[in-house]
Amino acid sequence: MICDVCGNPTAVEDAKGRVHLLLTRNPADAGEESGRINRAVWVMRSSDQGRTWQAPQDITKDAKRASWKWYATGPGHGTRLQHQQDQSRNGRSVVSLQLEDLQRESTDGICRGNVQFACALER
Repeated sequence: MICDVCGNPTAVEDAKGRVHLLLTRNPADAGEESGRINRAVWVMRSSDQGRTWQAPQDITKDAKRASWKWYATGPGHGTRLQHQQDQSRNGRSVVSLQLEDLQRESTDGICRGNVQFACALER
């Protein structure tokens, strides 16, 4: 039996103490080797330090650019910005991701990293 893939959980705590858990998911028949990648970005939130969680919410349309062929949240955890010169950025949550951008196709075989999701999380 072939199962869907869900992984790369990446957590970050916001200024109100809520934990945001970002992850990626794709159907088993739509992964990297399929030639038709259909990956989605999801977020789950907890207000009690992870004892209970809200239902997963698909944030792909807000978090993924059309030119991204392959992408995944993480690895690791996020951070919350503080002490920024531009005060409007304080409190913003930032989570890393890995991606392959078709507009910036690599000829050297190196996977390019990026930082995203800074605006996808509630303050």
